[in-house]
Formats: sequence, C-alpha cells, structure tokens
Amino acid sequence: MSIRLEDYKERISSIAKEFKGERMGMLGLGIIVFMLILAVFAPWIAPDTDGRWADYDRWADNPRNAAPVWADYILPGSRAPHDIREDFDDMPTDEPGLKVIEYHYHNDYDYPPGDISIRVHGRDESASTVQIWIDWIREDGKEITLLDTSSTVGEESREFEERYTIRSDAGRENIYDWAYTYHMEHHPDDEDPPERVDPSRPLFAYTDENILRDPQSQRGDYVLRIEILGEDLEINEEASRVLFRGQIYGLMGTDSNRRDLAQGWIYGARYALITGGIVSIASIAIATVFGMTSAYFGGWVDEAMQRINEILIGIPMFPILIITIYSIGRSIWVFVAVYTILGWRGLAKIIRSRGIQIRQDTYVEAAVSLGSGSGRIILRHMVPQILPYALAEGALMIPAIIIAEAGLSVLGLGDPTIVTFGRMLDQANRGAATVSGYWWWVLLPGIGIILVGFSFIAAGMALERVVNPKMRQR
Repeated sequence: MSIRLEDYKERISSIAKEFKGERMGMLGLGIIVFMLILAVFAPWIAPDTDGRWADYDRWADNPRNAAPVWADYILPGSRAPHDIREDFDDMPTDEPGLKVIEYHYHNDYDYPPGDISIRVHGRDESASTVQIWIDWIREDGKEITLLDTSSTVGEESREFEERYTIRSDAGRENIYDWAYTYHMEHHPDDEDPPERVDPSRPLFAYTDENILRDPQSQRGDYVLRIEILGEDLEINEEASRVLFRGQIYGLMGTDSNRRDLAQGWIYGARYALITGGIVSIASIAIATVFGMTSAYFGGWVDEAMQRINEILIGIPMFPILIITIYSIGRSIWVFVAVYTILGWRGLAKIIRSRGIQIRQDTYVEAAVSLGSGSGRIILRHMVPQILPYALAEGALMIPAIIIAEAGLSVLGLGDPTIVTFGRMLDQANRGAATVSGYWWWVLLPGIGIILVGFSFIAAGMALERVVNPKMRQR
C-alpha cells in the first residue's frame, strides 16, 4: 500500500488553505519572500559589495558616519544630504594661461556638509608644473584660501591631478586660522581658544563670537573657486569633481569607513537565509530519518539510537562552535558544518515520539504485511506524514542559527570574507558606535536579525498550528 500523489496534493492544498487564515503566519511568509528576493538579486542590487566590503577605496566617495536620509524627519534640525558635483561653471578670464572654474552650493541646513573633497584633473601640453589656488567664497562675501600649491605635469601623459579635502592637515590649519581671527575680534582676552574644531562648521558659520565654540549654520549660496595657471590648459570635466559629503546618506546611512550600510544589510539578509536555510534543511533531513528509523524498529535499535542521541545532546553547541572555528578557521562553511552535525538532536527526539504514533497506523501495518522493505516503509510511508511538522520545527530553528552566527561574529569569530548582520554589529562595536551616537549602525543590523527571526518564528508557529491538529487526529 502506498500514499498516492493525489493524496499529497490534497494534503498540501488543505494545509495551504488553513495557513492563509493565519495572519501572523502570512506576515512572516511575506517577510521571508521579501528577504528571498533581496538574497537572489543582491549581486545586482548591491554590486561590488560582498567581496569588497573591506576595500575602503570602494567606498571612498561616501560620507563618514552619515545618518540615514529618513533620520532628518525624526531628529531635530535639518542635515545636508550627500552631494557629488561633476559639472562646473567655466568662468571667463583675461589672463593668459589662467583657467577659472566654480562649483556652486546652496546651504539650507542646520548641519552643513561634514567634509568637502576636491579633485582637479587636467592636461597641459606645454608646462612642467601648474599653479592651483582653491578659494571658498561665503554667503557674506568673505573669502578663505583653502589651498595654494603647484602640481607636476607628467612628462609622458601631460596630465596633472590635485586632490584636496578640508579635513586634511593643511585644510584644517587654513580654516582654523581664518576662524581664529574672527574669534579673537570678539574675544580679545580669550587665553584658551579651542584648538581643534570641525573644519566644515566655520566654513558655513556666521562670523560672530560663536564661530569657534558653537558655530551656527549660515544659510545661503557659497562658491568653491578653483584657479589653475599653466600654459596650454585643458580641464578633464569627467575626472574633476567636488564631493560635499553630507550628514545623511542612503536608506541606512554609513559607518566610520564610509561603507553603505544598506548594501551590507542586503548581503546580511542573503547570508542569514543561506546559513539558516542550509542548516535547517540538513537538520530536518537528519532528524527525520534518524527519528523515524528509531521509531519504526523499536526494541534494542531504538534504545541504542536514543542513547547515542542523548550523548550528543549533552554536547554544548556554542563552546564547540567557538573551539572548532578557532581551530579550523573563520569560515561560514565551518559554522554550517558544525551546526548541522549538532543541530538535529532535539528535533530527532520529537520526531521519534511522533513516529511511534505513525508506526501504528493501518497503512504502515498493511505495508509491513505485504512484505515492503524497512527503508521503503520509512521513506515512502512514514516520513511524508511527519514532514509538515518537521518543516514547522525547522523554521523555528532558523532564528537560533542566525543569532549563533551573530554571537560568534561579535566575539571576533565571524567569517571576514562575507557580510553578515553579525559582522556589521561586530564592526559597530569595534567602532564604538553606541557611545559615539551612531545609533543606525547598531540598530539596523539588529532589526535585520529581528526581522528574519520573527518571520520564521511566525511562519513556523502558524504552520505548526495547522499541522498539529492533523497529527493529533491519528
């Protein structure tokens, strides 16, 4: 006797129909589907992220420690968004060999850009060096000379390039000296003026008594003027640009290494599903075969298998994970292998108890009397009956698997070659994100773990509520 394909279809259809009535289960299933879409399309949604998470050049154009764009709606004050300017105004000049270009910026924020990075690239077919001046023209008409330098022209390429950031040593010094002058005008008797200030704040601040101690943003139009003196100049418009590094960036902000946390979050979801899915499916398979075999044979076979299982249950999971990963290597596949070897133990006990009930069913007894082999009876008749319940229990395992990986990562034992929620939390911990006020760096990976965990718990519990009554009717 064998269960027909039509019986399977009817059972699956019945379970699916009842599952649709579970609201929390459907919500969890919706989150799982969303995560699966992110996981599948991660290489296209977040290209060059997984293998280059630690490549700081990959993120060089991003602002450092920028909050998510939506933080501007929940935090006091307005913050400048990240802005990359590649188009400049070519200003007329009468002086031979002089090229003047300008970038315009309108500040309408309480917190102006946190940094300004400038790249000037061009060619000069005749000169061996070019002279470069960079000036900042404020809303009130006051000017600050940020840079006065010469740049060497390549002998073969005939190209020159100059990079400048206001947070460099020269940038800090020039801006501080300029702001110090106005500070001393208002505080001539100040014997202990601030020695280190955020260089971006005075650039956009009112020139009043607070310019060093508590600069207030001055709204209006600002101009970054670049003058280049050579002989036969040509500016490369595609390679020259200015980055006004904002205080807010993207859906999830950036960390202290300028990495886009949203792209890391996508891969965190990807690896959460990969590790949780592989370990859960493998554990379900092992537990189901082990539990059903023990239940079918009974007697001394059941006793021996249960004693083996009890010995394995006595082995603590987390210490074994730590020892193995520390000894073999910090690979996600080592984690998957160890968790799979030990992760099925408790589920096998539950399945064995259910299997004892199934072993007494009429169709199993009929199959035995007809001479069917033990393997055929277990795999064709008993396992399909327990599989829905095993899947429900397997879904409930996945949150524990993800939390275990995150815990290892926070301990410094995560895989350094991939991006996971745990690794993001570990880097936030190392970067002192909590004490520095970079809450998004900790909160958003944590929400990722919660979402994945909640989705599988909700779906698993809903499936268990649907399946259990059917199991009890036997």
